[in-house]
Amino acid sequence: MVGRNATFHSEADRWFTRAVAAEDTHDRPAARLHAQQAVRSDPQHPGALALLGLGQIRDGDRRSGRANQHRAAQLAPDDPNVLHFVGVGSWEREDGRQAIETLSRAVELDSPHPSSVPVLAQILELSNQTAEAQNLLDRFAASDAASQLLRARLLRRSGAYDEALEVLDRIDPSAEGADPRLIHAERARCFDLSDRTEEAWEQVTLANQIAAQRSPHPPIGPWFDRLATLQRRRGPQRRVGMADADRADAGSWSGPRAFVVGFPRSGTTLIERLLTSGKAVTSTREVEAIGQAVAQVGAATGRGYLELLSAPQPSDPQAIRAAYQRVLDTHLIDYSSLLIDKLPLNVMYLGAIELAFPDSALIVARRHPADAVLSAYFEQFADNPGMAQLNSLGGAARLYNSVIGLWEAVRDDTALRWLEVNYEQLVANPESETTRISDFLGLGLDPTVLLTSRATAARINTPSYTHANEPAHQRSVGRWQRYGHRLAPVLGTLGVRP
Repeated sequence: MVGRNATFHSEADRWFTRAVAAEDTHDRPAARLHAQQAVRSDPQHPGALALLGLGQIRDGDRRSGRANQHRAAQLAPDDPNVLHFVGVGSWEREDGRQAIETLSRAVELDSPHPSSVPVLAQILELSNQTAEAQNLLDRFAASDAASQLLRARLLRRSGAYDEALEVLDRIDPSAEGADPRLIHAERARCFDLSDRTEEAWEQVTLANQIAAQRSPHPPIGPWFDRLATLQRRRGPQRRVGMADADRADAGSWSGPRAFVVGFPRSGTTLIERLLTSGKAVTSTREVEAIGQAVAQVGAATGRGYLELLSAPQPSDPQAIRAAYQRVLDTHLIDYSSLLIDKLPLNVMYLGAIELAFPDSALIVARRHPADAVLSAYFEQFADNPGMAQLNSLGGAARLYNSVIGLWEAVRDDTALRWLEVNYEQLVANPESETTRISDFLGLGLDPTVLLTSRATAARINTPSYTHANEPAHQRSVGRWQRYGHRLAPVLGTLGVRP
């Protein structure tokens, strides 16, 4: 395995060593750049091909990334670097089974990649294989900061909250690989489940303060407000299905069966899981396809999104559809079966969806405002312009009002067929609500089968992964009341009586 102190045998080895060092420090742009230089120097360098492929997959070019990783695996099937980077790449492509299989081979090598054990353990936990994750940590006596955090999470998931807190207290937040934000967030979950609400609130606030300090994103509420104003000005839209000529141009594919949108933590993942538990329906897995498609069309035409909505051109629908399919192709999404596009904040692209996919349906997840805001505030999302708003309680409340305000500005005038799904009703009456959703989409699915299906090892890209193999439950309904005095500053803006 090439490491920092390896003897340089070639120019490619030098570039690859730099790439590995950059990957170790989470400098992904540098890792990809150095791996690319290594491959240019030696197109047959297996480690560099595997790491370059990982970078391409992360950047959205899954087709090229998978090809480079496949080539690396053929060249050096037992190389620890290759197995590690291919395993991580499989996980990034949402192929959990392949990731677990590949990394399991890696950890059995005489000299495995130093990160293979903790990464495999994390993937097992994220795939809800908690016993396997715990056994792996115990077998290899993993003691790095990330593995200790994982031990705490596994204990918390088993109900051993006090033991989890003891493990968290032993983690040095300044140690390599430690993330104080995640440590605070895990403490908050343990305290919350132990009904120690004041300590939970203190810890989640510390986690969000760290996240806010790291995030460069400004508020996005004004953008939603402008969209809502534009939608009101547009007025009622006439429902027009895709013309036969357009359908032919689009390769006879009229788009996803449905777009699932709403405020984060309002049940979109639960809806997606129910619908995709059967074999007939697949999901885009939160690929930002419609947003990227709109950006591509805007770049090609020189018009921004608001201008596109205000004065759409005859060529716009097909251009958006073609760009959307290009994004799905790049991400290797199988849209030959019935496809569900689930991304909560796609609510901002309803105008573009209406233009390009008039035959698609819309499912809007709704939840009690205070429960939705509280749940979003307690989670730690990846940093992006939308999720950055959740780093403060006020920001979360403003985003909720922006999302719901935009939907309500569109609801009565959109030409799309739509269905609102209430989270509280879904968890209280999962079979009847699942039947209602299935009937609305014309899927004819058996709710009994869906509700008893367990999650697979596919990657779930949201904090809801821990519930993927559980039945719908009601323990999160009314949770906000336990934090009523902490939520008091925003209850009025949310229209909630204390």
